[in-house]
Parts: sequence; C-alpha cells; structure tokens
Amino acid sequence: MVFGIGVDILEIEHFKKNFNSLKTRKSLNRLFTEEEIDYAEKNRRTENLATTFAGKEAVLKALNLNLSKKNYFPEIKIKRDSSGKPYVFLKGNLAKKFPKSRYRIFISLSFESKIVIAFAILEKV
Repeated sequence: MVFGIGVDILEIEHFKKNFNSLKTRKSLNRLFTEEEIDYAEKNRRTENLATTFAGKEAVLKALNLNLSKKNYFPEIKIKRDSSGKPYVFLKGNLAKKFPKSRYRIFISLSFESKIVIAFAILEKV
C-alpha cells in the first residue's frame, strides 16, 4: 500500500548559487554522505549533488518529515547500483522509524541541462 509520495524539482543554477559555499568535505557532510560526495566528484559533480539533494527532499516529503525540526539529510543515503539506478538506504533514527521489514522506498531521479527532478514513493509492506 502506498503510504507516502514526494516530488522535488530544482534548477541547477539555483542549486549552484545557494550551495556554492559547500566546497569543503565538512560542509558537504551536513547534506551528503561520503559515498554520495565521492560518486558526484567522479560523475558530473554539480548535477549529481543537485539530483541527490532533490532525491533526499522527495524522500523527506514521502516520509512526511519536517525539516525545520531536524536535519535528516545525513540519515538518507541515495545509492546507485552498477547500472546507475538509484535506490534509498536509511540510517540512524530514520532506519528505526521506517524499517526495511515494514517499508520500501522507490525513487526516480533525472536531470537535464537546467533542472533536476526526483520522485519518491513510500510503500508500507
């Protein structure tokens, strides 16, 4: 049963302007995992960071979580399989609140020259 959906769309230029200060690993780690940063640095850095950010936003919306209460970004990991297909891995408190045995998250990410879009579905098993 679908328990939640989330979508996020982001202009790449807007991301560049607002996240221009995220140049150091320490500042990037507030939003992204080491694995996400490493992946982006090898593959279209800005587009991949923007897409991953939008993916995390879509997941937060699907989970119905309020960002003003806590920074959940480090607890959401967007991974990609060998073919590049994205999937979501939750850590910490989010993994406890939404265990894999009871919930599945589906995600789709895409970008073109100016925008990125992410769509997430939370399914209760």
